[in-house]
Amino acid sequence: MKRVYCTKCGKANDPAYAYCTKCGARLDHEAQAAAGIHNKRLKKLLVCLFLLVLLFGGALGWGCFYYSRDQQVTRMVLALRDPQKDLSPYIHCDDPEFDVIPSTVRPLQVYYQHYQKQLDELNLELRQAGYQPDPQDLVSLKQEGKYFFIFPRYQLTVKTHDPVFQTSFAPYSLFINGFNSKTMDKKAQKYGEPLIEGRYAFKAVGQKQQAQKTVDLLTDDPVKLPDSVKESSAQEKTRIMAQNRSNNTSDVPTETLGVMVALLQKKSANWLKGSLKQSQPIYYELVRSEKIAGKPLLGYNALLAKDRQTALLYRVQDQQVTYLWRQKGKSDPLKTVSVARLKHNYYRNNDQRGEVDDYVSQLKTND
Repeated sequence: MKRVYCTKCGKANDPAYAYCTKCGARLDHEAQAAAGIHNKRLKKLLVCLFLLVLLFGGALGWGCFYYSRDQQVTRMVLALRDPQKDLSPYIHCDDPEFDVIPSTVRPLQVYYQHYQKQLDELNLELRQAGYQPDPQDLVSLKQEGKYFFIFPRYQLTVKTHDPVFQTSFAPYSLFINGFNSKTMDKKAQKYGEPLIEGRYAFKAVGQKQQAQKTVDLLTDDPVKLPDSVKESSAQEKTRIMAQNRSNNTSDVPTETLGVMVALLQKKSANWLKGSLKQSQPIYYELVRSEKIAGKPLLGYNALLAKDRQTALLYRVQDQQVTYLWRQKGKSDPLKTVSVARLKHNYYRNNDQRGEVDDYVSQLKTND
């Protein structure tokens, strides 16, 4: 049973009494009840504060370990060692125009995958207490901001280069690490975009020639691709067909997409349907000598009339089709349509598929 304490003499009294049994002073029951509630709240507050301090201390301790320089270097080295890991959060480039994403920094990982001893030496160097970055190093460690405004954030500073590519032929499509990067118009031409230091597989693919080389890009020296290799017509056709298949990432064959593009416009649709109805041949070919504004059409296919004056030229790249209609020597502007739209309009049900596949089966090829 709780006692009521006299505020005058301090004697503990039975809560049933209104006056102190010792000094006769009036007992303040309400004030004592309020004081009890206040004490309970104060205890809860102190417990919460203690838990918060404990939590903050634990988080601070964990952060000091996790974000220590050694631990950050460990994660960087693990990412450098394995091209499947995302290295981009740890990279800072000297060129602000460089887009730091996993695919663009992978050449650096591929480089260190081939030179493990260099990576081991780098690992030891970055952990040294008196480490000072050297401008000549391939990569250097630099503090760039803080995590949560508390812990220092370290990144690897890497240089970039905009190399000049030298070949014995032009124009050509430049492939970097298997991906079609851009069309180069000159035998000696600057790439025009920064590339991070690392190991690259460069390949130049012209209309009848190609060259390739694996390069450790570490300086601003020109990238000299070896002498071109001339192909026979059969080799060229095989290569271009394989290239076109790799560019087409949809589940629809390239010639089928061509027929659907032809159906997209009234004039090309009338030509396709009318010619096939009248048994006039339409040829499906790989474009070799066509040009737009003086530039060759690399990687294009064509649906051609026998006189070659009427043609639908198109190129499939991933999920997009770029095309133009040419009739009597006059060409329409280049246009683009998505594969999804073509499938929705002309390949959605069995009747549509049957009609399109019937047109495809009537196309002829020039061997």
